[in-house]
Amino acid sequence: MVNALEMIDTYQGMILPLAVNAVNFLLIYNYMLELPRELDEAARVDGAKVWQVLCTSPCARQAAIYSATLLAFLSAWQNFTFPTC
Repeated sequence: MVNALEMIDTYQGMILPLAVNAVNFLLIYNYMLELPRELDEAARVDGAKVWQVLCTSPCARQAAIYSATLLAFLSAWQNFTFPTC
């Protein structure tokens, strides 16, 4: 996949496969399902795009995004430290 996206020998090629996993996806997806639809609709009326709604919503930014980032970092750190032990 990294070769198909031409990300060989880049930082994005090292980070992206570790950051995208099923646990993080399900964590964010299920959290977003619990948010009220009115927040999403209000942002859409104001002219926000999908990623703007995801990144600027105060409810989403504080809980799900930070938790997924922490889990992705811990997974990458674990993959780094196991071979060095």
